[in-house]
Amino acid sequence: MIRTPTFWQTEKDAPLLTLNKGYLEAQGDDIFTRVASWPGKAGLDTSSSSIKLIHVDKPDRILIADAERTFKSQQHRDDFVKLTAHLHSSFNDYAQGLGYVSSFLSLTMNTTDEINLLTLLNSSPKYVPGYWKHEAIKFATDAFVFLDLLKIYHPEIAAHFQKNTIDPGTFCQKWFVGLCVHVLPFEYLFTYYERFLEDGFVFLMKFGLSLVSNLRDSILKINNNPSHIFGLLRLDPKFIPHNDSFKIFLDKVFNDVKNYNLSEINWETMRQQAYDNNLKKRMESAKKALEEVHDDEIEDCQICKDDFPEVLCKQCNLKICENCHKKPPADSTHKSTHKVKPVDESGDEDEEEEDEEEEEPKKPEPKKEEPKKEELKKKDEEIDEVELLSTRIGKLTV
Repeated sequence: MIRTPTFWQTEKDAPLLTLNKGYLEAQGDDIFTRVASWPGKAGLDTSSSSIKLIHVDKPDRILIADAERTFKSQQHRDDFVKLTAHLHSSFNDYAQGLGYVSSFLSLTMNTTDEINLLTLLNSSPKYVPGYWKHEAIKFATDAFVFLDLLKIYHPEIAAHFQKNTIDPGTFCQKWFVGLCVHVLPFEYLFTYYERFLEDGFVFLMKFGLSLVSNLRDSILKINNNPSHIFGLLRLDPKFIPHNDSFKIFLDKVFNDVKNYNLSEINWETMRQQAYDNNLKKRMESAKKALEEVHDDEIEDCQICKDDFPEVLCKQCNLKICENCHKKPPADSTHKSTHKVKPVDESGDEDEEEEDEEEEEPKKPEPKKEEPKKEELKKKDEEIDEVELLSTRIGKLTV
């Protein structure tokens, strides 16, 4: 993309390039030679035929919004939407982190190599399968695995995170899902990708441990201010000035990655324990609550499938609305002359039968509805808890 004649004229101030700091311009054609080796580092066959993008008539609104948050020119925004719509269709899901990674790769990589590489990253156990989902349970699990590793290598920092209610799923998003786009200066971001392609998700764990270790003193000084801690962990310039000292700091972070030998880790066991201890109960509770709410949902009129049922036809045994009772469709078996009886507000038959004198049926007393409202409210709260979890683990916070 950066070879496009008007690219730097239109995109020099694009959000994606905030941390470029002149790096790409200084590299010239060497950067293309460097990136051309990336598919090989991941074990991909670079001789594959060209990929034709899947055409999507109406791309999701989130893709258009992400395009506007990434590029300045309409042409590059359109290209972003076409690419991410293809990936969304191919992967059957989308998360903002995928938009970050794909836009970064598109700067220097051809479309076919990029799609093949992203497909591998999204499917191979070596990399980040399941991370780029709206409800990224696998990512959330690995975030808690990272916290467990932190308890082993840096227990005082792990304890400080828990004391300050720092959820690992929040800060690990930037490193694991967005692969440090908008975190690392481009000068270091290219190295981050190369190390990741060589060592897979294990490098992400090591990098996180090294980064937190090098931020140790700054983190432990902060109490009751989670946003400040989050700022440090995402290397926000507001909290860590990006000057010459910052480069020395990052050099040390990358160098210290070698201090963590994770070769003996049983990842399957750690992931199962992390899921069981932190996510399983909440996910099962949410699933149960959703099922119960669906069971309690008010059914529609069995004729128009739109309004709520208000009466039960004694002859058709259909629960229907008043409109369909009084003016039934011509093709309906129900007739306006059929005898009916009311159903209560939950869609169930009213237990009160009409007496012979056709007395007006008693309306359900308001108190009978209260327990149901309370139950549904409780279930909604349980769902809200997991929707919050889904937001934390399925979407990046800009």
